[in-house]
Amino acid sequence: MKKVFLDTNILLDAIQKRQNCQFAETIILLGKKAMLELCVSVISYPTIAYVLRKQPKPEIYRLLNTFSDSMTILPTNSQMFKAAITAQADDFEDMLQYQTAISYNCDALITNNIKDFIEFAENIKIQTAKEFLVEFDNEDDGSL
Repeated sequence: MKKVFLDTNILLDAIQKRQNCQFAETIILLGKKAMLELCVSVISYPTIAYVLRKQPKPEIYRLLNTFSDSMTILPTNSQMFKAAITAQADDFEDMLQYQTAISYNCDALITNNIKDFIEFAENIKIQTAKEFLVEFDNEDDGSL
């Protein structure tokens, strides 16, 4: 089974029904069906809560709980933090996400911001949700 790391923006696509949310929703559904192991950094959850801060708190906690039930929440440790600082990437948060994904041997990192990962993506496949699903469908049997 593929182990897939989801960048925060993929979760926000599904939650906020943003453009192309159907791709994020399909990946999350595949995780719920145990066809993929979905991983997300623990740092994604405070970011999501912050973005949704104007919604009622019970709704925010319900959404966080719903998404956490079908995903492996990966901790970020000091070694990953120091590696992200040392890299001095343009986007520190993306580098921290990347360090988390490679530290836990994820097969792919799914994001809408491929351009932010290009400069340092050498140990993991970086794909949009749509790109990932096309490849997954071709590997599976074309039944998506």
